[in-house]
Amino acid sequence: MTDFLGRGTWRSGALVSFFLTLLVSGSVLAVRLSRGHLSMAWLASAVVTLGAILCATSLDVFTRPPTLREERRASLLSAHAFGVVVGLGLVHVALVLRGTSIDPALVERPSQLVNDLVLVGAILSVCWSLDAASLVTRVGVPVLALVVVAAYRATANRWHADGFPGFAVQRFVVHQCVATLGALFLFDVFRPRGPAR
Repeated sequence: MTDFLGRGTWRSGALVSFFLTLLVSGSVLAVRLSRGHLSMAWLASAVVTLGAILCATSLDVFTRPPTLREERRASLLSAHAFGVVVGLGLVHVALVLRGTSIDPALVERPSQLVNDLVLVGAILSVCWSLDAASLVTRVGVPVLALVVVAAYRATANRWHADGFPGFAVQRFVVHQCVATLGALFLFDVFRPRGPAR
């Protein structure tokens, strides 16, 4: 029975992170296609933030009951990593094959993956920190995520490969990281609490 639940938890975790990655990569692509148009950035921001809140909620649900918590957390960590890899691979392979037919200014290089990885990595790490019991983890992981985002912002010119000027995509990633981290913090403060873990 436990083995069945473990496989179900792994599949569910992989699907959650896969769809979150599709939302993140799709939002980054939408901002690339619109050249950072404000209304598109706002819409993409709302979609990604909703996806992040659903991901944080799923972690709480998938790690019940407390007796299976640690076992399921280990399973979910590998499942999330798998979902991210498959999601990023799917989007970027599709862009390599069809990107220039969508928009000739789109350029796919390995550096473009960093835009998506920073955003999805920050979101997942903060979701995981909200599920942690240790105060050090709950505070330290978001601070570390913000340090990574700051380093990404400082090196924005390395991650821009598209054939249009400016760093609209990199600005979106930075703003979205900060906005989503803030939204997850508020979600964690105001969400109903279940029984003590």
